[in-house]
Amino acid sequence: MMLGVRAAAASVALGVALFVGASSVALAESTAACGEPGQPPCPLQGWMRSNLGAQLARRDFDGLAAGFERLAAAPPGDEYASWSELARQGAEAARSKELARVRSACRACHEEHRAKYRKDKRRAPAPP
Repeated sequence: MMLGVRAAAASVALGVALFVGASSVALAESTAACGEPGQPPCPLQGWMRSNLGAQLARRDFDGLAAGFERLAAAPPGDEYASWSELARQGAEAARSKELARVRSACRACHEEHRAKYRKDKRRAPAPP
C-alpha cells in the first residue's frame, strides 16, 4: 500500500510539473508574439504610436511635448543613460514647434536605444 501512495504522489507531482512547465512556455510564447508584422504591437511600440506618432502626424505639438515628458520620466533602466535627456530634447523641440528638431530627437533616441531595447526590454511595460 505504501508503494501505491508514493506512486500516486509522484504521478501528481509530475502532472503539476508538466502543467506549470507548459503554462510557462505558453505564457512566454504569447508575450513573445509582438511587434512584428501581423502581430500586435509590443507595449512601448503601441504607446509610442498612441502618444507620439499620432500627435506627430497631427502636428499636435502640445501633445508631443506631454508624451515626451512622460517618456523622459520613465527610462527603462540605468543602462539607457541618455533616454530621458533625448526625450526632454524632444519635449523642448515640441514646445518650440520645431518639427525638424522633434524628428531629430526621435531619430537620435531610436539610433541609440532601439536595438538594445528590442533585445532586452521588448515586453517591458510602457510608460504610465
